[in-house]
Amino acid sequence: MSPPRLLLVEDADADAEAVRRAVVVCLPDALLHRLRSGREAAEVLRSAEALPDLVLLDLDLPDTSGLVFLAELRQDPVTARLPVVVLTSSARQSEVDAAYDAGAHGFITKPFAPADTLEALRRVCGYWFGPVRRPGVRR
Repeated sequence: MSPPRLLLVEDADADAEAVRRAVVVCLPDALLHRLRSGREAAEVLRSAEALPDLVLLDLDLPDTSGLVFLAELRQDPVTARLPVVVLTSSARQSEVDAAYDAGAHGFITKPFAPADTLEALRRVCGYWFGPVRRPGVRR
């Protein structure tokens, strides 16, 4: 079985590093690729030979809203079923609802303590790379 491939779309270095550290603990063999913007992520996904197994998406991105990026993913038949978990600092119910309406598979408000980040990512990884069957992503 090949190692899990995760794509992190996050512009904040500190948040990206916290996620990286948590993923190393939760999924030591995982391949984590980080991109800083929605536009960059869209370009990479369009040209990728293999899609990631899971996308971790911040909503507050420098060039486009994470919600816009997510809606664009869902419009493209190649990425329509790609699992996306929103990982953002917002706790507003309107953003939670908008993320699910746009096609998110999960929504986590970023914790601020490293131990909380680890626990949140442990749960995400345990769910998506445990007994749950993921959709087949076509390329």
